[in-house]
Amino acid sequence: MKKILSVILSFVLLLSSFCVSTYASVPEISPYYLHIRSIGRSFTIDSQTGEARVLADLTISSGDHCSVSASVQKKVNTTWRSFAVFRDSGTEDAGFIEYVALDSGYTYKCVFNFIVYDVNGNIIEQKSFTSEEIYYS
Repeated sequence: MKKILSVILSFVLLLSSFCVSTYASVPEISPYYLHIRSIGRSFTIDSQTGEARVLADLTISSGDHCSVSASVQKKVNTTWRSFAVFRDSGTEDAGFIEYVALDSGYTYKCVFNFIVYDVNGNIIEQKSFTSEEIYYS
């Protein structure tokens, strides 16, 4: 029995010595946009002051103009209600950093919208993102 186990173990070790470790280079995955060059967004709450910081930034590679909006929402019971809304627009980029004082004892989130328009005002690209929910005590 020991001899059989010894032969099997030797065979396994011999086979494993022929195994070669290989590593594939995997490119970083990034979203594909047609008219958007870059998007930035952030929603944070300062737990000491109760102030929310909302950052949104959009730069376009093509299109006539663009707009950015962020809606800070407050959860009241089971319903999300708009608490503050910020907007900006521009020809090549749009963005803002805004601050808003929050009421304690609620959960908040921020919904971001990024829109690119053609020369006729038609939407040619639109992206929306929702931040994580944050409880402010």
